[in-house]
Amino acid sequence: MTNIIIIIAVSAIFAVSLRFSAGQECVTGDACHNVTHNVTVGNTTYCCSDVTLRPTTKNNSCACLSANARMKNWADETMGEGRMCSFGNEGCPHGFTTVKLQNDQSQVCCSNGAFSFMALLDVGSSYYVGCRCRHNPAPVLPLSAHAVPLSAEYNSSGELCLYDALCDDNPSLKCEDDNAVYCCYSSRGIHTKDLNASTTACTCSNEFQGTRCSPVLKPLPVTEKRCLTNDACSAVDEAVTSTGGNVTYCCPDLRTAPHVQVIEGATTRSWICSCSAPTEIIG
Repeated sequence: MTNIIIIIAVSAIFAVSLRFSAGQECVTGDACHNVTHNVTVGNTTYCCSDVTLRPTTKNNSCACLSANARMKNWADETMGEGRMCSFGNEGCPHGFTTVKLQNDQSQVCCSNGAFSFMALLDVGSSYYVGCRCRHNPAPVLPLSAHAVPLSAEYNSSGELCLYDALCDDNPSLKCEDDNAVYCCYSSRGIHTKDLNASTTACTCSNEFQGTRCSPVLKPLPVTEKRCLTNDACSAVDEAVTSTGGNVTYCCPDLRTAPHVQVIEGATTRSWICSCSAPTEIIG
């Protein structure tokens, strides 16, 4: 039986009778006596003068943040703990471990069996569920990869968009059409934008939920290619090969070495191979 570890932090908005001055500053003492959403550190209880916000304490300081800002901070701080869960009923492939969300018909899922789960629920408004799949890291760009330029419309989470061949391993967010595929693994959102007449830019971000894709994606001049395998490699003279998972990989361009990596979760192992031809970076 698969063990699923779920840590849930839930908050809700309640009406309060007190009237507070406008602002986002934290307050303490008598002002917090009748406020449901507060945080106590040592002998001090913090709450927010704006009751639609939530107090967050760190390093002996207090900040009042919206639910979305708290989720962005959580996503930023946990980037190294695993890729984001796939979100939504259509985003969970058959065979994935799935958890139904509380008070909702949606679901989140991981390709392995371990979850690190956090939710913020705001009564009467939309909410975003942040979820990470523990022990399930995102693929890494090979050193020779062509880096997709950022759209600069959103602050990047620090995760580079991947594309084409490297998007095979069940990314949590994907934009695709007949011309190109862009994807993110460890971020809350993906945004694409036409950079020029021939190139679509891509930004992975923790600032928003879901995907925002250009209607038509325009591929990079040179993108990652899928590796050839097994019998196809036998037909390539002097091919540089790499073996993983009982499969032999090679690249059609003899100057390019195959980039093979294993993505291993609690119950699955996926071998990913890409061939990335050197190319000039688009600024």
